[in-house]
Amino acid sequence: MIDIPSSKSMNGYEKETVAVPVVQMEEYNGRIITVSESDNDFYNLDVNSKNALLFRCITPKAVAHERKNAVKHKSHLYKYSLVLDNQQIYVCKKSFCALHQISRKKVDIIKSKLKTGQLAPSSDKRGRHMNRPHKIMSHQSIMQTWTEDVPSRGSADLVSSLWNFAQTCENVKTRRKLTVWSDSCSGENKNFHMICLHQLLLLKGIFEVIDHKFPEVGHTYLDSYRDFGRIEKVLRRHSTIVTPDQYRRIIKSACTIQSVVNDMEQYFRDVDSLPNKMGLVNKKKNLLNEKVPFRGGIKWIRIEEFGSYLYKESYDEYKPFKKVSLSKNNPPKNNSPPTEFEFTRIHNKTGNISEQKIQNIREQLPFISEEHRGFYENIIGEEIDTSKQQRRRAK
Repeated sequence: MIDIPSSKSMNGYEKETVAVPVVQMEEYNGRIITVSESDNDFYNLDVNSKNALLFRCITPKAVAHERKNAVKHKSHLYKYSLVLDNQQIYVCKKSFCALHQISRKKVDIIKSKLKTGQLAPSSDKRGRHMNRPHKIMSHQSIMQTWTEDVPSRGSADLVSSLWNFAQTCENVKTRRKLTVWSDSCSGENKNFHMICLHQLLLLKGIFEVIDHKFPEVGHTYLDSYRDFGRIEKVLRRHSTIVTPDQYRRIIKSACTIQSVVNDMEQYFRDVDSLPNKMGLVNKKKNLLNEKVPFRGGIKWIRIEEFGSYLYKESYDEYKPFKKVSLSKNNPPKNNSPPTEFEFTRIHNKTGNISEQKIQNIREQLPFISEEHRGFYENIIGEEIDTSKQQRRRAK
């Protein structure tokens, strides 16, 4: 999701973040030098090239004089160098780490390898070894993005995104079972609208079985978080991001080769009307007349047939499911699924931006270039019109 920028930053995040500067400066003989000057744009190199450059810039040498009566003697001394205007200059360890934005620990690891006689770094093997029990062999990332003013917050954005994924992803057409992992947020993931979407996917014949699982609170690390971590890392290299398209290009560059980044603005659906169109009712009790612990207790939901769902309060495959009927009649009478109905698209923007954010946009508008200013002027104009309509309804 892409939020409208707030007063904290133009990157669209309200939270305060510490960004790693792209260019780090140090002073040498009265001259300000940068990594871009000294190491030919160090930040654009891949991991192996960076390690090779750092190895080349750290030189071990023998200790010339040892301190008498010392408990432990140093085995080596190290010199840290940079290349500036085809001339090698030497800096201290602190400046070397600051210029390359690396930790002292990384420098110490390189020094320990140089001490053993290793002249070049080993190739980076992170994510490439085969002894990972949870390694994803085939990984395609599909990112659904939208700006904050398009949808209203709630289940509509997540339900619309999952429906768009099922309609457009080529890999889905060859699968008969869908497994969904999400957190237990009742406003977005764990609600009746999501159950209705699963019913719709079953009704349309896209899947035959749908499992929706909710990890334990505090243990919700999902596979998608790997992509989010890479995106955050790339975002730190950009001090200013002005348009949603810039965000999408950054997300695309940070994810895997097979990644897809979609703009969801034209694909949001009318989720509120979906239960009535399919004739489904949110029942609070199961077929055993027990209260359904929907928000707190359910860990696993399974949909195998239209008009009902199964649930259990654990991940134990041998524990039996409990069944909940979604039919208006209990027991169901002539509960034939609807044959023709349309999952209606929403063409109007329904999102609400706070007055504080609108004021922040007005304050930052003079600092935005002319070519990108129209996007924010439209947002301000639309919010003014929406506020007028709300006041008229109140009267």
